[in-house]
Amino acid sequence: MSLATAPSDPSTQLLVPEGDVQPYQIFMLLLCVYSLMSLSAETFFDMPTREVAILDAVDNLICGIFLLDFFINFGKSPSKLGFLKWGWIDLLSSIPVV
Repeated sequence: MSLATAPSDPSTQLLVPEGDVQPYQIFMLLLCVYSLMSLSAETFFDMPTREVAILDAVDNLICGIFLLDFFINFGKSPSKLGFLKWGWIDLLSSIPVV
């Protein structure tokens, strides 16, 4: 099992072997989907304050997980600057909706 890389640019190295989806990645995808659905529900539906508070608390927890994931991937990256070329999006996703 080899890692997919561009021969001339090590910053484009994928952190996941080609064709190998891990349960962790599925978990992170589900967190992303939940966050989008929660934000949509708060935006488009008139919800009681209690439910909004619960959604916000869960969103803050998920943002903490995203921030932890960003720092772990940043630490593992062989090229920190190369990681930040696309990793800034992960950092942005860790900011909770206020």
